[in-house]
Formats: sequence, C-alpha cells, structure tokens
Amino acid sequence: MRSLIREAIEALAIAVFLTLLFQSAGQVYQVHGWSMESTLLHADRVVLNKAAYLRIDAEPTARLLPWLDAEPGAVWEPFGGPRRGDVVVFAYPNDPSQAFVKRVIGEPGDRVRFEEGVIHLNGEALDEPYVEFGSHETLAEVIVGEGEYFVVGDNRPESSDSRNWGTVSREAIIGKTALIYWPPERLGVLASPTALPW
Repeated sequence: MRSLIREAIEALAIAVFLTLLFQSAGQVYQVHGWSMESTLLHADRVVLNKAAYLRIDAEPTARLLPWLDAEPGAVWEPFGGPRRGDVVVFAYPNDPSQAFVKRVIGEPGDRVRFEEGVIHLNGEALDEPYVEFGSHETLAEVIVGEGEYFVVGDNRPESSDSRNWGTVSREAIIGKTALIYWPPERLGVLASPTALPW
C-alpha cells in the first residue's frame, strides 16, 4: 500500500514539474481573424515556443558563475531574438490585453518600405511566397528602432499591423509559433522561410 501511495505522489510530482516546464517554455494560442491567411487560418490552434526568445538577466547569473562577465542591466538571449520570417505572437501595442499574431519583417536597424505592395527591406525587394493576398499600397520608409520589430500579416488587405500602428517592442513578444495542432487536418510544424534574402 505504501509503495502505491509513493508511486502516486511521484507521478503527481512529475506531472506538476512537466506542467510548470511547459508553461515556462510553451503556450497554446487560438488564431482569431484572417490576417495570417493562408499560413494560419481563423480558429487554428497553435503551440508557441516561448523558450525560443528566452531572455536572462545577465548580472545575477554572472554573480553565480564567476567566470562570466556581465555589464549592469545586460540581458542574454541564448537562442537569439526574433528573426525576419518568424511568425510571432505579441501583446498588441494599443491594448496589451489582446494578443496578435504576425510575421516579423524588420529587425532593429532595418529599413522597411512598401512600393505598390512590394516590401523593400534595406533597399531590396522581398520575394514572399507565403503571401497569397497582397496589397498595392506605397508607404514611406521606416527605420526600425533599437529593441523594436516591424510585423505584418500575410493577408495584407485583412491585416492591422506595423503599417497602421507602428513597431512592436521586444518585451511585447510572447513567443514564436512552433506548430499547428488543431484542427487535425492542419497538424504540422510552422517553419520560417529559408529561401528569402534575409
């Protein structure tokens, strides 16, 4: 009887540990709207990889590990930050209680402009095979600020994004979409484009 209780306690401890691990490294999100069609559809459910953009306060970590040096206020990102092409979920700048999903187009320091619907990144026109529904707009060049990202929806006519309300801060980005898990017929990994000149 005691071994049965012990096994139950161990199983519960493992379940709690795995739950805490998943909550710190992953999160589920349901897509609302059509701004990312056809990459993501309305009501798709996705798993976010929050660990992909892990940020560690470097100073206290360096105090624990004396062979490391860290400037006051420094932050380490062991897996790197958001990259061009990543599909990310973030707190909407005008109402942080809402979460939006968009594709990163511009990183800090990039120059982004639209010319008759074609994105020009640092002076080079982008080939965007994931865009099925484009636009014909022309917008003045924007220089993406430090710690900021320029994000747009793949379905340009249906998307409210950095073209309308500006860039997204690094702190507002929750995670990178890793896979679609529902509905079952759309189950699959979401990979960032690799053939783009980024």
